[in-house]
Amino acid sequence: MRLTLPLLLSVFAFASAACFPEPDVGAPLREACVNEDSDPGTDVSFSVDILSMFETMPDGCLACHAPNAPTPLGFEISGLDLTSFATLRSGGQNSSTDIVVDNEPCNSFLLLKVTDGVPFGARMPLDGPPLSPRQVQLIHDWIAEGALDN
Repeated sequence: MRLTLPLLLSVFAFASAACFPEPDVGAPLREACVNEDSDPGTDVSFSVDILSMFETMPDGCLACHAPNAPTPLGFEISGLDLTSFATLRSGGQNSSTDIVVDNEPCNSFLLLKVTDGVPFGARMPLDGPPLSPRQVQLIHDWIAEGALDN
């Protein structure tokens, strides 16, 4: 029986795979992000839930990401203005329109920047306490519901 080189390589690759198990990297540090709404029976409103969260966070979102803020550092550095639906959706220098990807919170920079999975820069708010799990969930669910101007 004559073995060809491709057949020998295939046999070697199969045999080698069994000898080298996957490395044990431990348990995940957090749950994987899913794009589904966590509470489909409850709608999240941009103006009532999201914008009001931005407005009421002490030393948070609008303290930095508003052009008329006392210290508009976030706006000046990133160009991200969180004062309205339209300005949020236009994004900043790094995020552009990927700031919010309709129905895809896991791919939306807005959600990623307030969690430990920041795609660039630091977690937000930069000098303030992190958002509560409830606040992060509201942002997640608003985006999962289509990120409507409601």
